[in-house]
Amino acid sequence: MAIAEDFKNKEYLLDMKKADVSCYQYAAFICLHEVGHLCHGLLGGKGRDKRDRLFDYFNRGEYFYDRFIAEMKYGHTYKEKKKYRNIPHEKAADQFAFHNLNIMLADYNKQKKIK
Repeated sequence: MAIAEDFKNKEYLLDMKKADVSCYQYAAFICLHEVGHLCHGLLGGKGRDKRDRLFDYFNRGEYFYDRFIAEMKYGHTYKEKKKYRNIPHEKAADQFAFHNLNIMLADYNKQKKIK
């Protein structure tokens, strides 16, 4: 529901940096963003198994999340959401999502032209 609400309020502009985004594109972006967290955690974390690597990766970013929460005043306002996007782990996941969404859309557009 939060994704649909953000889309309705056009707050996707924070993430997508586009003026015109379909609900499908925004939902795909959010999904890919979360997959980006998973991939970065598995690749960037230290530990023997997946669980340890994920915990290590997110523990190293905890300072930034804690600092953001400490500075939050109103909950998730537009301004605060914009600031949240600057947390290093969030920026990295956004970049992962942008990259893969662009590949997806390019492939979709190519298939559309062929038909």
